[in-house]
Amino acid sequence: MSDMKLYEGYYSYEGAFKQHKDGTSSLTVRSFTYGGKYYHPKATINFIIRDEPEGWISIRDDSIGVLEGGKDLEEALGNAFMMTVAQYEDLAFTDEKLTKDAQKTRERFLAWEVHAIDSKAQ
Repeated sequence: MSDMKLYEGYYSYEGAFKQHKDGTSSLTVRSFTYGGKYYHPKATINFIIRDEPEGWISIRDDSIGVLEGGKDLEEALGNAFMMTVAQYEDLAFTDEKLTKDAQKTRERFLAWEVHAIDSKAQ
């Protein structure tokens, strides 16, 4: 196991992966599961994926405040979904005063459909 692996458990997603001429890739995520919950954003998540010179893969979506990475794509995506969920939980349910950008991200999160996954239904 890599020392960059932060996520636990499993994730899955529905989306489209695209490679670009500049060497980056993108993953447009329509919905995903992580930590026993289903997440369906109103607006898609648009991860930008880059091979970093130090030998790791970075994944970012500035619109939801996510920047994570890993030694390989599986690990980087797992870490990115974990960070997405952490951002969702931190911002969607806070009573603290937020900056203008954080408030904008919070409003985006509040439009998401999120529910627990019934393991018997899977």
